[in-house]
Amino acid sequence: MKKTLVVDGNCILQIGFHGVKNVYNKDKHLGALYHFILTLQKHLLEKNYDKVVVFWDGPKSNHFRKEIYPSYKANRKKRMDDERFQSMMEQKNRISEYLEELFIRQCQFQYCEADDGIAYYCQITPKEEKTIISSDKDLIQLINKKVTQYLPRKKEYVKHGSMVKIGKQQIPVTNIVLFKLLTGDKSDNIEGISYLGEKTLFNLFPELAEKEINLEFVLDRSKKLKDTTNKNKKAIINILEGVTKSGERGDEFYKTNRRLIDLSIPFLTEEAKEEITSISKLPLDPTDRRIENVIEMTLRDGLNKFLPQKDNAWLDFFEPFIELIKKETYNFKNKRNGK
Repeated sequence: MKKTLVVDGNCILQIGFHGVKNVYNKDKHLGALYHFILTLQKHLLEKNYDKVVVFWDGPKSNHFRKEIYPSYKANRKKRMDDERFQSMMEQKNRISEYLEELFIRQCQFQYCEADDGIAYYCQITPKEEKTIISSDKDLIQLINKKVTQYLPRKKEYVKHGSMVKIGKQQIPVTNIVLFKLLTGDKSDNIEGISYLGEKTLFNLFPELAEKEINLEFVLDRSKKLKDTTNKNKKAIINILEGVTKSGERGDEFYKTNRRLIDLSIPFLTEEAKEEITSISKLPLDPTDRRIENVIEMTLRDGLNKFLPQKDNAWLDFFEPFIELIKKETYNFKNKRNGK
């Protein structure tokens, strides 16, 4: 079975840009570029993947979710001034140029978030064993027997059957969607049920931390508890009526939150779906792609200064990429020859 590395490009870009602050060529910051290439090199060295696919947020990537929920991500504050933002975008563009030469597939579509592209890719490649690199816990819902996620900030893998920490609790990965459906997502400005904090949630539904449950289970339990003297009665009524800080929304609350959170039906244009399908199936054309081009780029950018200062430093560093290039070139020749 083919092993594929699926990368949340914006996540790795920002970790490098904000976290690797001491990598410069003269007065030009290279932290994002250096960190991105180094991250891929380490993972290729570890597992010798057959294919690497990087997904980027596209222009106006929040478009579809904002259409059904105008407050989506409205709480995001500007993290940097124009000069720093320009530096990050320049590094992103340079990363894309490196990836093209290194036979790494890339996807970016207008109106589409990287999460949705990753979700769709996982859906249409059941015969590939995939590892997702991202710190975004929304993607944990994609984990199954053939999908694993690596959390770069925690430096740990989350696998099928794993428990994941949410707040102060550990829950099965299969309950991520339900948890966020009920409590919302502060980072994305998605409202949850009013008076349903983490402690109350687990008091009412301790099974959430033990086994996979669904919304029907939660609603049935709430109906049974409604007429009791349970101290969390306000939260119980709010669950049944879909009440948030903005008011009573009824069933529409659950429909909207599921559409925002659940990646089983990704927000993608038909063009994006077709492109992702093509990228998943077709081998990369090796024409004009050369590892020598990458070495020239590292010299031009000054990245060579950060490689180990020894003989064969370039060869040693880029060896995992060379193995990937060999596989992609072999697949292209076989496809061209009808094999």
